[in-house]
Amino acid sequence: MTESQSLDVLLAHEIERRLGRSDSPIPDLEATKQALHGLKGAAAMAGHPDLALLMTQLGMRVRQGEPDVAATGVELLRRAAQRLSRGQRPFTTRWPVPPEGLIPSQVDAAQRGEYLSIMRDRLSELDAILRESGEETHNLERVYRVAHSLKATAGAFGDDTTAWFCHGMEAKVRAVLRSGRGVETTLLDLGQHRSTLARLLDNPSEAFEMLRATERAAYFRRTTPPWMAASAVHPSSRPASPQAVEDREAVEESPLRMPTSTLEHFVDHLERIELVSDDLRGAAESIRGVVRVLRDVHSELIDVRRVLGPPKPWSASAQTLVRLESAARSLSLLVAEAERSGGTCRQSSERLSAGWREIRGELSEMRHTTVARLFHRISESARRFASNEGKLIRVDVAGAELSLDRSIADRLAEPLLQLVANAVSHGIETPEERVRRGKSQEGLIRMTAERQGDWLRLTIEDDGTGVDVERVRLRAVESGVVSREVAEALREHEIVDMLFAPGLSTRQDADYQAGRGVGLDLAQDVLRRLGGEIHLSTRRAGGVRAIVDLPIDRGVLDVAWLEASGHRVALPVTFTGRMRRVERPSKSVSLASCLGLPPGSASAFDLEIVIAGMQPIAVSIDALGAFEEVSVRPLPPLLAAAGPYCGAVLQGDGKLCLVLDAALLAARAWSAHANLGAA
Repeated sequence: MTESQSLDVLLAHEIERRLGRSDSPIPDLEATKQALHGLKGAAAMAGHPDLALLMTQLGMRVRQGEPDVAATGVELLRRAAQRLSRGQRPFTTRWPVPPEGLIPSQVDAAQRGEYLSIMRDRLSELDAILRESGEETHNLERVYRVAHSLKATAGAFGDDTTAWFCHGMEAKVRAVLRSGRGVETTLLDLGQHRSTLARLLDNPSEAFEMLRATERAAYFRRTTPPWMAASAVHPSSRPASPQAVEDREAVEESPLRMPTSTLEHFVDHLERIELVSDDLRGAAESIRGVVRVLRDVHSELIDVRRVLGPPKPWSASAQTLVRLESAARSLSLLVAEAERSGGTCRQSSERLSAGWREIRGELSEMRHTTVARLFHRISESARRFASNEGKLIRVDVAGAELSLDRSIADRLAEPLLQLVANAVSHGIETPEERVRRGKSQEGLIRMTAERQGDWLRLTIEDDGTGVDVERVRLRAVESGVVSREVAEALREHEIVDMLFAPGLSTRQDADYQAGRGVGLDLAQDVLRRLGGEIHLSTRRAGGVRAIVDLPIDRGVLDVAWLEASGHRVALPVTFTGRMRRVERPSKSVSLASCLGLPPGSASAFDLEIVIAGMQPIAVSIDALGAFEEVSVRPLPPLLAAAGPYCGAVLQGDGKLCLVLDAALLAARAWSAHANLGAA
């Protein structure tokens, strides 16, 4: 018997012990509540997230006093136990068909419009990937990340059944990526799954009915003779429900709920105004140079005419002098016209710049929300997670009045949700355990926001058990992330940073909320794409502190221009520290080596890179350019993974310059510094 089968048998025995066999009387209401609460963790540990979700949902419905649900739920679970004891799956159906007894989740009406807008943005990303004709495995990896993002967003708004569906899609994609087989077929299947997701958002009840009807149709095809199947009547597609139409109109009519992708596309087009303004400014400067030359030529003509004097028999003819005077007058008029054209170019450039700044300000107002809305969404999700795991929590917030770009807030929900889920699942203890440790029954999660210049710092900390460093060290070795020798030599903060390694999880069970070891890795990826960073540390008083730093406005950033080996890159000013000129070759790690560039001439300056929670590290640079406010564009996935970069700046001459990811740069510099010390 395999380990999986052994767990199934144990789970079946536990269900029968708590709820009785099929011929036993139905337990009383309180016993049923306690059984459902205790069994869902065992179901997740046995690798049955759909069964765990059903138990969670049944427990919630029983607590809400829904009539007859306790008896129905007990019978469903008893049948599942019988199947498990025979070595079968707990349900006759498998994903994507919902198990018997599962009903669609209901999103709070006040949040439904916002939820639909965010989810449709994610579906637009999925559509864009599925339309691309690039390398299939790479596209499937991108789909995996979008599926995880969809799952996190659905979970954040309490749509657990959609989160379950996305979890199944994520698991399917992960299995194909691991095996390397069926990539093309899976990409084709994802088109159908995308349609199901859209139906789940528009009308979840109808989507469940459609999925179950699909399963019945498949059974009909398997068991019905061909001549009978050919005459069967298949239901036609149904029109959108009134609720779906109402939801769609709510999203489309409200400017604050405009899909973020549409808004970003509009902003990208408007940014061309700024490029035109730069072109006009450059043209004005060119005309100014031409005017100077024309004035010099005009002055030279006047001097020549003065030297020649009046017409003489032995000198230039009167006709030649007249032509010189005419040329001088024409040149004077040309200079005046050029000056007017240059002035017009300068004025047009200034008007375009002023208009763009005004439009950008208005768009920024339309795009902005408050941290309070983001924190409220995360707080509600944290309470749901805690309730599902039988834990009690209190969530404190500070700094929630700060303004935040709406598209960034939407993207931030996923990594913050992952951090909170980790705090609840791995850190906060059960009420009984907390009392034994001398703590209050309620665990504390504190979320704070503060502005630091043009950057936003979000801090999430809990008062749980903290990071079990030795357990992480052991799991890193078991997962093949590092060798045993390397793991033994790592310091505590280095072990904590390993939690960002893909596939590393300290949790044995896995459900649609946690336990796959991919959450922190994807959270870090999301933040880097936003131009930010995340840092974890243990608290002396117990628990974990997560610090997230990112630009408040992703599109506008103050940067310092650096030069290394003939390359020009930008570094966000927030991460710059002290700078000093070096008279002899610097002993610091060169920026060129951190970027994989060939060494150039001797570096002239040492510049400190300052990252929260890390010791500053100096890198040597060839030159320091101007400080400038720039518009930062997101990087394509391949370029983002190629080096320590978080964005790009399109300059007036059409050249694309990269913006450095300060955290990755500092990590490379420290690694190179350690290698130099060892040498």
